[in-house]
Amino acid sequence: MAEYGDFSLKFSTDFFEQLDEKELEEIIAAIEADREGFDDITMDVTKNETEHQLISSKNSLIEHPMTLVAEAVTNNNNNSVGTGPINFEAASGNTQRFKKLTEEDIKAIEINQYSDATKQNTKWGIGVFNAWCIEIIGKKLDLNTIRPDELSGHLRRFYAEAQPKNVSSRVTKMPADQAQEYQKNSLKNVCAAINRYLKDNEKDIDIVKDKEFKNANSMLNAKLKFNLKSGISRPTQHYQFH
Repeated sequence: MAEYGDFSLKFSTDFFEQLDEKELEEIIAAIEADREGFDDITMDVTKNETEHQLISSKNSLIEHPMTLVAEAVTNNNNNSVGTGPINFEAASGNTQRFKKLTEEDIKAIEINQYSDATKQNTKWGIGVFNAWCIEIIGKKLDLNTIRPDELSGHLRRFYAEAQPKNVSSRVTKMPADQAQEYQKNSLKNVCAAINRYLKDNEKDIDIVKDKEFKNANSMLNAKLKFNLKSGISRPTQHYQFH
């Protein structure tokens, strides 16, 4: 509804969309001929209609927000003019949801699952095995490329021949025959350290459970039993809590 003086005009902009060009020209000419100020009236009508549409859109957005979003995306996709679908992440300033880490970052997370004591144990165990390899084989083994059957053969011999260093200082703390042998827990710690190293370097090898290492593990168990029976390995101490 638009009022101009004592004259009022009520129509919708949808009404004009239903007319062809000739009919529209005739209506405008007739109204202009009978009443001055028609331009002001039509401007008021258009303004009122626009405000009505904005209020309706606002109410619809409050009541059905996701419907309007879906319609906006559909209309944008169907529009031949533009740059493509609406990028809501770009509009909000957040273009990436997930972190993108380097392989070094991922490995650092995996390594940090271990305590400092476990890390030191791994370093020590690998050091013992490498020292044996250099002295007996003449070189360090590449644990990243070695075949399981080849590694098993070397481990079988290592378990039988492994011996601690600094025997002279150890004899001051235990009998001489015991000082020259790794105790049960020490040998098992070396085994666990090698296994952990392989896992951390993404090798699909388990030197404890895989069937390829059956002979090596049999030697480890035999060595521990032999040392215990011979009295050169200290039995496991079970502490009693009072």
